[in-house]
Amino acid sequence: MRGAPAILIALVLPLLAGAAGAETFTSVQSGNWGEPATWGHEWAYPESDDPVICLHHVNVEDGHACDSLTVAESAFVFTSYGYRDLHIQSHALVDGVVFSEEGGWPLTVHLFGDLVLNGEIACHRWSFLGASEQRLAMASGARFAPRYLDLHESGRLVAQTDVRLATPQFDLDGGTFALAPGCEVAFEGCRVQDGTIEAEGGTLRFEAGAYVGSVTLSEPVLAGTVRIYGPVQCTAGTVVADSVVSHYGLGTLTVDDIVNQGLIANGDAALEVRVLGDAVNHGVWEGHELILGGLDAAHTLAQAPGTRFAPEYLRFEAGTGPVTIEGTVEMATIADLDGGTVILSSDAALVLSGGHIDDASFVGNRGILELHDGAWIGGSVLSDIALRGDVLLSNGTVFTGRTWIEGALDNRPNVTTSFENVDNAGEVGLNSGQFVLSVSGDLNNRGVWDVTRTRISGAEDQFIGASDEHPVGAELRLESNLGGTGHVWSRDGVVQPELTGPTLTFSPARTEHHGVWQCHSSAGDSRHITIGEPQNPAGLGDPPAHRELLGNRPNPFYTGTDIVFGLAAPGKVRLEVFDALGRLVGRLVDGRRPAGVHLVRWDAGDLPAGVYLYRLTANGEQRTGRCVLVR
Repeated sequence: MRGAPAILIALVLPLLAGAAGAETFTSVQSGNWGEPATWGHEWAYPESDDPVICLHHVNVEDGHACDSLTVAESAFVFTSYGYRDLHIQSHALVDGVVFSEEGGWPLTVHLFGDLVLNGEIACHRWSFLGASEQRLAMASGARFAPRYLDLHESGRLVAQTDVRLATPQFDLDGGTFALAPGCEVAFEGCRVQDGTIEAEGGTLRFEAGAYVGSVTLSEPVLAGTVRIYGPVQCTAGTVVADSVVSHYGLGTLTVDDIVNQGLIANGDAALEVRVLGDAVNHGVWEGHELILGGLDAAHTLAQAPGTRFAPEYLRFEAGTGPVTIEGTVEMATIADLDGGTVILSSDAALVLSGGHIDDASFVGNRGILELHDGAWIGGSVLSDIALRGDVLLSNGTVFTGRTWIEGALDNRPNVTTSFENVDNAGEVGLNSGQFVLSVSGDLNNRGVWDVTRTRISGAEDQFIGASDEHPVGAELRLESNLGGTGHVWSRDGVVQPELTGPTLTFSPARTEHHGVWQCHSSAGDSRHITIGEPQNPAGLGDPPAHRELLGNRPNPFYTGTDIVFGLAAPGKVRLEVFDALGRLVGRLVDGRRPAGVHLVRWDAGDLPAGVYLYRLTANGEQRTGRCVLVR
């Protein structure tokens, strides 16, 4: 029993003795199983309740059975007389060789108990047929290579040691193959199919072209080159240590959570990976398609720096839960998100090179969407998001909340889109055909803004930041949204009789158009639209380096304005407003505030038109700003 694990030697040795009253048959010479002389008998040979010890070469020349089998290191058990079966009712210890003679007839061994293998098994078929748990232990250097290996449909085979299976086909036949803690199984040139493998954190190593299909794997670590043939499902967490590829036809891998440390890619055909939980990429992730699915299932998508994430297609299943992007995820893919939701954490960035994103809802949390190499986005809703790179827009895209543009924003042919509030420090330009933008909130242009038309069409007061240095063009249209007749516009409270009609157009809007604009008609007065100097708001969620008074908007204003300030650290804050004579007219903040950017509304009430000063006091230092109230 060279190298046999002590855990199974203690189990197997008593059982090899057989049932009470049974005779142990030990070979005394080489010969046939059914010849008494092989066993030193005049008339008997082993039957189903007899333990057998083979010390010599024994030929299974007919269908035979025994209770247990021991094959000594120098012994062979084989067949050369046709298709033969050997049934072992309990356990087997193989130190020698069990094989089908080359060019001879196949030998099938049916085992109902445990196997300790220190030698070699190379017969035609080896079947574990116990209806309950059986155990397998192999010594280092042992070889388990029957042409076919299979389990009982309700059986459970547990690998108690590291195991190497060099069988061309391992048919689980609906049964379960389990790894004891800390064990590894190597499949050498093996097709693994039709059942369950309970790895529970153990390693499944695939070598020499081994592949797997129609199998459920529980918490596996996948090593070597795993070839997926047909459907494979992994439950709990899955780690790809080396590579997973497809093998003939569409390979489908469904996982709960997955960490890729190696390569996921197409092989001989397309590979589809379906993730029901979280996906983390620390290697190269390619393949045909990544599907994030599961009804109402929430997902996290993360990627280590310097790795590649480029499946040909990224798709959300209908009804799946939100997908949260953590850190920076760089993709080169076509993403059809089927109405799903992408949540960017505040420090996250989704970078797309080539490909496109369609039919998604983005919750930005001031996170970043960055596009390059002709990548475009269409049919989506983006909220509170920063745009970087070279973003191409297609129709059906809507921006809600606040949008920060820090790169280039261009259009595919003939695009209409809308924003709530937008701050542009990059370049918004016309690429092809018509590019028409509608803004229902504030538009603050600190960069280049040159599209076909920008419609200012909100329901509440609006602010437009535009100047000679940063005009809003080619055409800015103020829309009063006011019914009735006899429309006329006023500027800073003064009626401009030459400016009539429900809309007012500037081509482009610049410094000469600063002021508070309002439309009047028989239906009443419109909201106020203020055109003023572009503001300089804080960055994307980062606290300022020191106490900053970041200005107010709109400015000038009609009834109220928002004052913005930032704190590098929490502390006591006071924000006060004074008239031109230095008299206190309002105290907006007086107490502790956390670090970050803060916005405070000041409603002027019945105060007269004029210049007002607001003062921020924090940690003993002061900052002062100026605003203009018009009536």
